Amino acid sequence: MVTTTNMSRIVQLHIKNFRRFADATFSFGNDRIVCLVGRGDSGKSTILDALYCVLAPSRSLSFCDADFHFGKTSEPIVIECVVVDPPETLLSLNKFGTYLSGFNQTTGELSDATDDQSTNAICVRLTVGSDLEPIWEVVNQTSKESIRFGYGDRSKLNVVHIADFVNRHFGFSEGTPLARMMRSSDTQVDTSSVVSALREAKDRIDSHPFSEMSSTLQSIVSSAKELGIDVDGLKPSIDAKALLVRDGGLCLHDGTKVPLRMRGKGSRRILSFAIQTALSGNSTITLIDEIEQGLEPDRAAWLAHMIKANDWGQVFMTTHSASVVKELAAADIFLLSDSGELRHLSDIVQGLIRKAPEFLFGKRIILCEGATEVGVVRGIGEAARKAGRCPFSLSGTVVIDGGGSSFVDYAKQLFSLGFPLRVFCDSDRKDCDIKVQELESQGITVFNWEDRDALEDAVFRNVSNEAVSRIIRLYDELNKHDSDCERNQIVSEETIQEVRLAISSFDASWLDGQHEWTIEERRSLGKCAKAKNNSWFKRIDKGERLGMLLAEILPTLPEGNILRRHFTAIEAWGCHA
Repeated sequence: MVTTTNMSRIVQLHIKNFRRFADATFSFGNDRIVCLVGRGDSGKSTILDALYCVLAPSRSLSFCDADFHFGKTSEPIVIECVVVDPPETLLSLNKFGTYLSGFNQTTGELSDATDDQSTNAICVRLTVGSDLEPIWEVVNQTSKESIRFGYGDRSKLNVVHIADFVNRHFGFSEGTPLARMMRSSDTQVDTSSVVSALREAKDRIDSHPFSEMSSTLQSIVSSAKELGIDVDGLKPSIDAKALLVRDGGLCLHDGTKVPLRMRGKGSRRILSFAIQTALSGNSTITLIDEIEQGLEPDRAAWLAHMIKANDWGQVFMTTHSASVVKELAAADIFLLSDSGELRHLSDIVQGLIRKAPEFLFGKRIILCEGATEVGVVRGIGEAARKAGRCPFSLSGTVVIDGGGSSFVDYAKQLFSLGFPLRVFCDSDRKDCDIKVQELESQGITVFNWEDRDALEDAVFRNVSNEAVSRIIRLYDELNKHDSDCERNQIVSEETIQEVRLAISSFDASWLDGQHEWTIEERRSLGKCAKAKNNSWFKRIDKGERLGMLLAEILPTLPEGNILRRHFTAIEAWGCHA
């Protein structure tokens, strides 16, 4: 048997006939942090709910027909969870020692507990039949024999779910972390004296020192401060909701005598987590659904940072926050697809997570070489939405910046993760043809230009004479000064001089839409527009305006025109048409 840490960890979950999953198995390795990401409604919260249900420190859980996959109550809900290194108190022969299994971290399979390549593990099974009554068991995977797994034994695994019902975590009622702490520390709450004090007066309770809890409360205060919440003066006091300790009459208040349950949602969730870390240290398995909920981006990022930096047991979390994933290592992140496939990310995508974390929350990716391309594609998509066509967001299409020369590596990484992918890039780099061929050989569709053009070159080369003037006027609109408007000029003097540097014979009258722009003049405009020291549309917002203008122009271009072909195809794919 392999010797590991004493910290219990969930390594595998099997779900059958539960909510959106008909039959699915998820492996989490031996990771301390498991951050589930993916598109909304992919099943991330269901995974956390399944973990909590099967290991819940609760005497009973309520289920309904809607919990069955497609309401199919003729088949039971079955949830199985493999926990390695369970607490020693569960391993004795008169407990579950004879039902112990081994878990091979290399193969991800359960085996006989005597296997030298395996770690101590128990397999917990929850079954819910059509009568909606939950049954918990520990199952020996070799003999298939099982034994009931009661509430008290499940409580020893210290599983805590931080979701929308954290208020009870701040009281000492039955089943709460604080109540379990009081039992485990051999410190019993004097129920009769508390009830008596409640009946006499709240002031008397407020003056009670609760010295037996001082060290525990100080630990919570310290943990909360590390996570950015100040609760100095923390002490139990009467909650107006109830009078009995077991019903929540005794709960934590801050120094202003306000119950912690009255704090904001985000603060309550952080405080709930602070309680778990203070009371259970690294022996807790914490489940946090949407870790950023109720928190500003900086506080969400700080919470993720602290979870990463401290050994606070195993933490499962879901998120849709770029701020959160940027604080984690790629190896902490598990990507859940709509089809229910869970992919464990590797360090190779760390740079992409730092550069464009929004890819983690999309179904389909358009990878652009730079900011101009991102803006233009967004503008094309926005024009489609305004015209009543399917918006990119409805199809789950995310447009991301590939960071210039890094886009080839990023494209390979995204493709390897199974994302439907399109790449949009310039053709003005020396090795562009080689890179495009490399991507296309792997089955990746690339949109680029002819004749080593950049986007600006291709635009000016392929639009009508009138459209050339409109693009110059758009650039001027995005950059002109108010003083020029007063003189009723078509464009500002700065723009006239800038274009004149590229085309010496240029005159503002050319912008009336009638001028016949030559190939050489168009080439000069493209060069001017992409100049490094003053690129006309080298910002996403400016690129969006250009994209929306191009969307107006495209229908007027010949069908074989490369601009029309590329952008029509990009829009259709982005809308999943």
